[in-house]
Amino acid sequence: MPSPTLAHPAASSHTTPAPLSPPTPLAPDIRSHWTLDPSVAFLNHGSFGACPREVLAEQQRLRDELEREPLLFLDRTRDGRLDQALTAVGAFIGATRGNLGFVTNATEGCAAVIRSIDLKPGDELLTTAHAYDAISFTLQHVADRAGAKVIRVPIDTPYVGDDRFVSLIDSAITPRTRLVVVDHITSVSALVLPVKAIVERCAARGVDVLIDGAHAPGMIDLNIEQLGAAWYTGNLHKWVCAPKGAGFLHARRDRQRNLHPAIVSNHYGQGFAAEFNWQGTRDITPWLSAPRAIEFMGQFGWDRVRQHNHQMAAWAQRLLCETWGVEPLSPLDGSSLGSMASVPLPPRVAARYADRGECVRELFERFRIEIPGMVVNGLLTLRLSCQVYNRAEEYEKLAAAVVGLGG
Repeated sequence: MPSPTLAHPAASSHTTPAPLSPPTPLAPDIRSHWTLDPSVAFLNHGSFGACPREVLAEQQRLRDELEREPLLFLDRTRDGRLDQALTAVGAFIGATRGNLGFVTNATEGCAAVIRSIDLKPGDELLTTAHAYDAISFTLQHVADRAGAKVIRVPIDTPYVGDDRFVSLIDSAITPRTRLVVVDHITSVSALVLPVKAIVERCAARGVDVLIDGAHAPGMIDLNIEQLGAAWYTGNLHKWVCAPKGAGFLHARRDRQRNLHPAIVSNHYGQGFAAEFNWQGTRDITPWLSAPRAIEFMGQFGWDRVRQHNHQMAAWAQRLLCETWGVEPLSPLDGSSLGSMASVPLPPRVAARYADRGECVRELFERFRIEIPGMVVNGLLTLRLSCQVYNRAEEYEKLAAAVVGLGG
């Protein structure tokens, strides 16, 4: 089979297409920077990330400093520390400090926005059928309390292209639509969605957009303020490799007034920055460690990191589809992928399991492979993640293991 080149959907202009083959490691023994169990093929970076030793050491240093003088750390120097960290994060994601606040994760960021919408009976909240469950449930909870409705737009698989998806969103908007919530990169199907085109189409219809960018920072090259969405929230503990509990919420300046953190605390009514800087007593060291994570991964070159992971995902998707004899959910050239791919199990294997959890457990217990199961439009899939510490032989091991499950 010929080896076409990859077309990365979010590559910067100076990122060159890569051949459809596993990438060369970015550094010798790069996995040694992580504390991951060497006996496990860890193909699930996408769920909770994995934090490098150097970043964990920075977090511990900050925690030690906090405990030496809690008042100095959490009160008198807090705002300055957070401003410095937010400025560094903003430079990385294309956002100004005044439009950013820290949150624990993207789910919390979405909840803050969704709860800020003043809904009336009959209003509609629009999302997709591939929305992350926590966000879908938050939308439903808020809608139920107001007598509103949640409309879920389907995403075709195999994915047939951005134009059709944007048209589906556009056709679902009605005069009652109050908010569109869309993933930048879907969790279940690992598709990179055309969020800029969606924001532009919704703006023409007078509807605000909240982008759930849980997987985007570190996976694709971001310039949030160029996207133009009213709100954008993302995680830093996933593909940026910051400690767990590091996320952000970006709010366009004209959409900050009625926005409050999920935890309303002592600075209520004092403005976006003040409210998000103090959300009650909590460990802020994950947020303060985020610049060190950006710097650590940056030593390998962020364009190289993104290209490496994208190339591995496209190569692994093709390997699995060919080995298992299944159709891909998105084009084999990788044009709709970032650093993950969701691949359907062979029907004979999928038929063995009552639910996805059984398959996941068997892969771990028999083969020491850590990978999540998903259900995408009725198909049982495995969603693989590709981070710089992963090796090609781990995906080859997965390919052979699933063949063995069908034996």
